[in-house]
Formats: sequence, structure tokens, C-alpha cells
Amino acid sequence: MGLTITLGVLLLLILWVLFTPIILQIDTVNHQYYLKMTGIVTITPFLNEQGFKLSIRTPFYAFRMAPKRSKEKWQRKKKKSSSEKVSLSKMLAIIKSCKVEQFKVMIDTNDYYWNGLLVPVAFVLHHNGMRVSINFLGKNDCQLRISNSIGKMGWAYLSSGK
Repeated sequence: MGLTITLGVLLLLILWVLFTPIILQIDTVNHQYYLKMTGIVTITPFLNEQGFKLSIRTPFYAFRMAPKRSKEKWQRKKKKSSSEKVSLSKMLAIIKSCKVEQFKVMIDTNDYYWNGLLVPVAFVLHHNGMRVSINFLGKNDCQLRISNSIGKMGWAYLSSGK
């Protein structure tokens, strides 16, 4: 009886991790930037006097860390074997499994000529479901919200061809 309950709870936890949405939010209007797996972890970048850091919050623990910086110079790594590489079709399948929940961009190039050239492009993009606008007020804003889940990415990876 106890083993059945334990296995059931473990199965529910695995399903929860697989199908919980992973949300990437980039919002320059409200200054919100984070990667969030609802109920599990939230990663937020921030900048302070010491430099760039990450704030990581879990349900029971929160901490801040600085990304590792390698002191050695960049070196060309040896090529991976073909069995270790991820094919382009698999990568495209994973990218296509993402759902863009919000996409809104406001652009001003500070040049009337270029703004005028971009207005027809923004018009076409706006009618294809993307909210792109050109303004002459000096505002450059971006609001982007993308969601996906580990299960959807795994399914897309496994179901895509070679």
C-alpha cells in the first residue's frame, strides 16, 4: 500500500515537472526579465555594483550568484562526433514547439527617413499577428512572453526526423 502511494506521488511529481510551463518574459516597459518554471524555480538577471548576477528562487530557498567567468582565453574546441550533434531539424522542431503568448515591439530609429521606410514593414507584420509599431517619439520598447514545457520539447525532439 505504501509503495503504491509512493510510486503514485513520484509519478505525479514527474508529470508535474514535464508539463509545467517554462515561461521566458522580457518586458522593457515594466522592467521584468525572468525565466520561470511555475512552482519550481524563477531565475531573474540583475545588475548591481559588483556586476551581472542571477537571482534564483525556489519554493524553499532563494539565493544570488554571479555567472562563472573563465580566466583562460577562448579556444577552439574539437568537433563533436556526429552522434553527439543535434540536427537542425530537431532544433527547429523544438523552437516550433514554443508558444509566443505576447509579442509587442515599439521602434524608433531617431531618423525620420528610416522610420518612414519601416512603417510598411510594421504594417505587414502587424497583420500577421505580431504587434510591431514604429513611432516618432523616441520610444524603443519590447514585450515578449514565450512558453513551453519539458514534455513538449521532448516530444518535438523525439518526433522530429533525423
